[in-house]
Amino acid sequence: MIKHCLFFWHYFKASVLNCFLNWHNIYQRTGREEYWCWFLFICLCDITIISLSFFVDYFFKNILYSVSLCFKGIILIPSITISIRRLHDINRSGWWLLITFIPFGLFVILYWKLLLGDKKPNQYGPVPKEPFIQ
Repeated sequence: MIKHCLFFWHYFKASVLNCFLNWHNIYQRTGREEYWCWFLFICLCDITIISLSFFVDYFFKNILYSVSLCFKGIILIPSITISIRRLHDINRSGWWLLITFIPFGLFVILYWKLLLGDKKPNQYGPVPKEPFIQ
């Protein structure tokens, strides 16, 4: 059990680091596991910031609000690029992300992000490898 937890922790760290390092890359593919590790990272950071806001006074809430805005600014571009790469994994163009601006478009994108990627190379590149784990 501990071995599996340690493996997930190393995989999680490698996935998040890979997303930050490939913030500019929109031409390849990203697997489902790496995408959802990134999503989990964002959720955990948000939950941490929100939880801290319950325990501080008004002055520090403003500081936490500023930290939250900076965090959102830092992860905005990597989040968009990993979403594009995830759509490439199921052989869809990154332009499909614009569907989120119409009603129910977010549900279509969510469904596509849950799908398994193509097992063979497609027009966006070879099958994504797992992030390097040290």
